[in-house]
Amino acid sequence: MKKIRGVVFWPTFIFLGVVVVASFHSPQKVAHFANSLKMVLLNKVQTLYGGSGLFFFILLLATSVSPLGNLKIGGKEAKPLFSFWNWFAIALGTTTAVGILFWACAEPIFHMTQPPESLAITPNSEASGEFALSTLFMHWTLIPHAIYTLPALLFALAFFNDKQPYSIGSCLYPLKSRVIGTMTDSIALFCLVVGMATSLATGVLSIGGGIAHLAGISSSPKVWTFVGIVLLLLYGVSTLSGLDKGIRRFSHFNTILFLFLIVFFLIVGPTRYILSESWVGARQFISTFWGRSTFSAFNHGNDKWVGEWPVFYLANWLAWAPVTGTFLGRISYGYKVKSFIAMFLLVLASFGAIWIAVFGTVAVHMHLVEKLPLETILKTQGAESVMFYVLSQFPLAKWIIPIFLIGLCISCVTATDSNTIAMAAMSEHGVNPENPNPSLRMKLLWGTCIGLLAIAMLFSQGLEGIKTLSVLGGFPALIFELMCAMALGWRVLKSFSKVERFDP
Repeated sequence: MKKIRGVVFWPTFIFLGVVVVASFHSPQKVAHFANSLKMVLLNKVQTLYGGSGLFFFILLLATSVSPLGNLKIGGKEAKPLFSFWNWFAIALGTTTAVGILFWACAEPIFHMTQPPESLAITPNSEASGEFALSTLFMHWTLIPHAIYTLPALLFALAFFNDKQPYSIGSCLYPLKSRVIGTMTDSIALFCLVVGMATSLATGVLSIGGGIAHLAGISSSPKVWTFVGIVLLLLYGVSTLSGLDKGIRRFSHFNTILFLFLIVFFLIVGPTRYILSESWVGARQFISTFWGRSTFSAFNHGNDKWVGEWPVFYLANWLAWAPVTGTFLGRISYGYKVKSFIAMFLLVLASFGAIWIAVFGTVAVHMHLVEKLPLETILKTQGAESVMFYVLSQFPLAKWIIPIFLIGLCISCVTATDSNTIAMAAMSEHGVNPENPNPSLRMKLLWGTCIGLLAIAMLFSQGLEGIKTLSVLGGFPALIFELMCAMALGWRVLKSFSKVERFDP
């Protein structure tokens, strides 16, 4: 039986318990305190967020073409644990799948109706539609995957090649000491609890919106509680099945489902508009990539849009990244570093771009061209209802909407399962390359706790609670990722040394 790592497990677990109880007992006080802390962070460190993702992206590209890129994770003789397809499917379900399902149609409505003040874009104009699409590409392609890839690569090398413990602190090898590694694990565990609760809350909201659409009821706390219970039961089934059966099979099914939905809506939707306008949005994304990544494109320092959107997303990805990285690193045994970077930085980003190109453009078309009431749906029924209204406007909607709901449920379950594996492994002694599986009880414990926190934040603040959680979890993770950038830079420099040159 594995023993609990008390210094890592107990601080986060106790803090989480206090927050859950307080959120149910005094939701308004918790919401006020959390929002006050969020505003302090946004005002003080917004500049630090700007440019960090771009820096990680450039560093990873440089790594892929360095001698380090030829190093195989696990050593020369290592054979991949998963085929390329299964590797892709599992990684997709672990990273941004829940997010793009929720935001692909809702987010562009926000940007078209309330674009950044500093850019002087007329709301609900053609220019606002182009800006909305370029923003979706910005938020769901290269930068988020760079944030995930950085700690994932470092963990994979430290765990499999350097034989370091199953620890977030191992990402900083050889820059770390044992004390720093333990502190890093504890902080990273807190960040992922917050990030996972954010993601699960987003999934619960979205599924609640689908149920409300099908059943003709409002998306309410009662519906959220029911959805949360169902997701936790499905999570139990997945985690009891193990990594090879549970997550792999769910991810395979879900990826096929996603591809079907992309093809279906590309064919039955406004195909010419999708192709032309998504290309316009992609060109604007490329031309403004540097300025948008560093926030220099927004020339008014008090533009609230920056804090409400790009900083919110950056914080959310950062909160996920450290512990998600341990799982992504674990499933990448046997692949070369350059293949690893290509998968997590480019292939997954390409999938996000295709999904956004189809569903984001459909939402823009419905709002600007067809003049359908998406803004009214957003204001009266919430962001979780926008996607289902969009789906209802297409043929076979009575079949497509339940299929979409199934995919959404599976995305929530696989994301929770994969990350609780990492959280449980960090919380126990004895997890190593020869014995990489944590105990079932620890996985179930963390899965239940995350579900309770997600529901608690929805009860107290709804969608704003999700944004608040993201910002609070993202700041300490940003500091960690900057340290990871130092560690990766050291590895790249050493790879050019004749003595330390890595064999292909």
